[in-house]
Amino acid sequence: MRLKLKVGALIVGVVLLVAASVAVAYAGTPQPQQSVALQVGAQGTGYDGSYGDFIDLQPASMTCIERPGDKFHFQVYISNVDSQGVSVGQQWTDFRDFEDIQLDDTNTVQPFSYQLGIDDAVILGDGTVVYPTPPYQIRCEYKTADTSGTVGSTSPPSFSETETVNVDKNSTGIKISTSGTVKHNGTKFNFTVTPDSGVGTIQVTVKKSGQKTKTYNLTTSDTDDMSASVASSKLKLGSNTGTYKVSAKFLGNIWGSSSSASKSIHAAH
Repeated sequence: MRLKLKVGALIVGVVLLVAASVAVAYAGTPQPQQSVALQVGAQGTGYDGSYGDFIDLQPASMTCIERPGDKFHFQVYISNVDSQGVSVGQQWTDFRDFEDIQLDDTNTVQPFSYQLGIDDAVILGDGTVVYPTPPYQIRCEYKTADTSGTVGSTSPPSFSETETVNVDKNSTGIKISTSGTVKHNGTKFNFTVTPDSGVGTIQVTVKKSGQKTKTYNLTTSDTDDMSASVASSKLKLGSNTGTYKVSAKFLGNIWGSSSSASKSIHAAH
């Protein structure tokens, strides 16, 4: 009886030792490279979008079953610099604000969305924050989690194919309005650029017969609902009362083309 117990204990010990050895080996050894796919947009052949549009990313491992704890990590191909600001050419660089897609207990990979021109910032080698200029290429890396939960690259790393993100440039319109009393020596102006085209410059000119033309440059910002780019400022029309012609033009950027509008403003004060 004692002999049977000793043999049984020995077998159990060997099984536990083997299991522990396998776990240690898995924890310390990178997993083999996998084939990874990245679908960008509804058709999976890249994405065209305007400023602020959502881009849906759907990654997947094609050669293995993803497990809880595994991650998909996203990168963009961009011109980078070293810590001294010296160019090091095009490099695959991590997005600043993207969270990795990490698989939960259901083993499902949920699509990930980001807003074009808003969520795709990167940090260069010298700490400068920039936004990649479309068209730009993106890819993802599949990283596996070991038994301790530590996530690491496979060997070699498992990268997806590259996908291209393009921009559909807005044809913008601009509206001019005033707030409060119109005064020649200071009037509050509001400028609205639609559709929202991000940060840009609105050039404002003020003309009146017999007076020198005034020019102002204002910087736009997004509205909370992303419906427009706006700028407001108190501007001096001139030195006399009367009617002024106020013109505004959105000078344009990578997201939107320029547009102009004019309005006659009568200053009685």
